[in-house]
Amino acid sequence: MPDPEILSRTLAGQPSSVRRARSAVHRFLGQHARADDVALIVSELATNAVRHSASQDSTYELRLEVKPGRLRIEVVDRGAAPRAVVVGEPGESGRGLEIVEALADDWGHEGRGTLMVSWAELWMERTGD
Repeated sequence: MPDPEILSRTLAGQPSSVRRARSAVHRFLGQHARADDVALIVSELATNAVRHSASQDSTYELRLEVKPGRLRIEVVDRGAAPRAVVVGEPGESGRGLEIVEALADDWGHEGRGTLMVSWAELWMERTGD
């Protein structure tokens, strides 16, 4: 992969967009050894944006940046939802960030004005270009 390489997509704040986000990751990373981990992290962060933020009525951004030895994932949503979100029965959900924590080398959230950025970083071995 050339250095750095960037993927940026604006997606509708609808559940069906999570599948499109995963597909974009696989097209972008191809057969990279950690492509499935990245797609799963993206899936969890995008699902949170769609279910728990104001992006459910709008859009969210997916950004991937590959640099030598590192990949950064960002899902940028529209911040807090204007109404309460019913997530489901206890135990039915809520494991998404546990998955992100297990797969990522570092991760977190940060506010940027009215936006919320959920991010994860993975250290990546370089494969033959």
